[in-house]
Amino acid sequence: MMEISSKEFGERFRREITDRTMELSEDFLELPLDALTESEILKEVPIVKTFLALFKAGVAYRERAFIKKILKFLVAYNSGNVDHDRLLEFKSAFQLDNKYRDKVLDFLLIEIDRIGTEEKSQVLAKLFVSYLNGFISWEYFVHLSICLEQLHPISYSYLNRLSRKDFVIKKRYPMHEGLLIAAGLGMRNEEVFEVYQLGRDLYRFGLAELVLGFEL
Repeated sequence: MMEISSKEFGERFRREITDRTMELSEDFLELPLDALTESEILKEVPIVKTFLALFKAGVAYRERAFIKKILKFLVAYNSGNVDHDRLLEFKSAFQLDNKYRDKVLDFLLIEIDRIGTEEKSQVLAKLFVSYLNGFISWEYFVHLSICLEQLHPISYSYLNRLSRKDFVIKKRYPMHEGLLIAAGLGMRNEEVFEVYQLGRDLYRFGLAELVLGFEL
């Protein structure tokens, strides 16, 4: 197998982010981790091929999980609608500003590696699309991503429930409230529990399209 460096993997990821050409069915992403790196079709996906070459001595469980999160991120990212002019502006900045390019790529790859679930990589992609569209700043994207990293998955559907109540609720749900408080997304003030703006925007720009309904 060919020799390859982590720098080359970063370059492949950069191309996927700027070109948005990867076409991959969600069905392939439902493969178990053990089968993921054995799929002949997935092996021909450029970023998977590059990643497998990088770990030519053998792909451990964590590396397989990372591949799957990368693919989940890219599929969700490619399915998002990015304004044409803003995408061109983003591509131009990538080509001309090495510091900006490295900042974006480093953060995305580190965050994808750190977040615990495949679903979170999809939410991260939705947040990134919102950044590209100018709905949020880079700094705010980073803040929301850190909150996402800390958020327990059980809270996704609870936020969905709260979104139908303007993110304020009187009835107490101690476990759900505690998890949102731990993620820095809300607090209880006397008679009501209220979600902070960070939590509202995490739902609006990231979770809203992905969560299922949650009835209490």
